[in-house]
Amino acid sequence: RLAADETMALNRLDGGVFPLHEVRLSQATEVRRQERKDAAIEMKREQARRGDPAAAAAVGAESYFQDRDIDQAAKHFAAAAAKGDAMGLNNLGSMLLNGIGGYEKDEALAFKSFERSAALVNPYGMYNLAVCLMYGQGTAANHSAAFSWLHKAAGYNNPAAHQMLAHRYRDGHG
Repeated sequence: RLAADETMALNRLDGGVFPLHEVRLSQATEVRRQERKDAAIEMKREQARRGDPAAAAAVGAESYFQDRDIDQAAKHFAAAAAKGDAMGLNNLGSMLLNGIGGYEKDEALAFKSFERSAALVNPYGMYNLAVCLMYGQGTAANHSAAFSWLHKAAGYNNPAAHQMLAHRYRDGHG
């Protein structure tokens, strides 16, 4: 009888009451979910090691945003960019623009990287190219070209482009 009572014991989680076996099931589900995520990340890393540029860009993003390993991210972004991957070019451009990941700040090279990314129809590259054109980073300021690239990026549902366009129109620059 005591074992049955223990099985039916209740735990309080997030203000709700759940049977203990449901809590254990939930924990097991979370462990399996993490195992699947880890396996997927390892598969991407293997693809990146084999030279897949999209995988290299994805592993770079994982290194940057999850692991906070900027140098490792830079290595993967550079590998992806060298093979013409649009996201790798964009992310490498961001590192060059900000002088991080072991790179000296180089606005002109960042601008060229964003240009290549945008030409490959990457909405993030389009947005970053527009920002460079707007503020004269790595190139002469060109507001009409910046506005055009913002519209293109917004057409691909880039939220930052939508926001910048809204601000430009609000401030009478549209």
